[in-house]
This record gives sequence, C-alpha cells and structure tokens, in this order.
Amino acid sequence: MDDAVLRPGRFGTHLYVPLPSPDERGLILKALARKKSVDPSVDLSAIGRMEACENLSGADLAVLMHIAAMAALKVQLASTESTPNETSQPIKATHFE
Repeated sequence: MDDAVLRPGRFGTHLYVPLPSPDERGLILKALARKKSVDPSVDLSAIGRMEACENLSGADLAVLMHIAAMAALKVQLASTESTPNETSQPIKATHFE
C-alpha cells in the first residue's frame, strides 16, 4: 500500500481483514450467486474449497463469479447465432474453470 495513504489523519483506524476460509469462500460464492442463473449441478462450496481459490478475497470471488457469468453469456450468444433460443444459459462448472 502506498505510504501516502497510511499517513496520520488519512484513516482513523487500520483493520486487518483475513482472507476467507474454504467454507467461507463457498458461502461468499453462494451469496454472489443469488441473483445469477447458476446450474443446480454446480457445487459452489466445492469451488470455494479448490486450491485455485485458496488466496482469493471476497472481491476476487466476485470477479470470478462475473467472469463465469460472462463465459456463460458468450456460450449463449454463440448458440443463438446458429439457432434462436430465448432461454438463458445457466452458469455451469465449466464456466468457472
């Protein structure tokens, strides 16, 4: 962090927020998925426990969910070019990979 941000008078209190545990990462992903169309077969708890998610913060997990949603959207747009389909493509485990 830039030293200028840490000078006296900038912030009254410094708080350390540790990275979430594997179970907490699963809960964060579930909370982020509430407003998304996630396939029922996707185990968000298992994704949160994956080694690839080990050092991710809540903000990082939000980006992961967004990227997975965009990957699902790309699949949907590619499939609608060949055949029109009004149903939305749910986010699947492959989109997280």
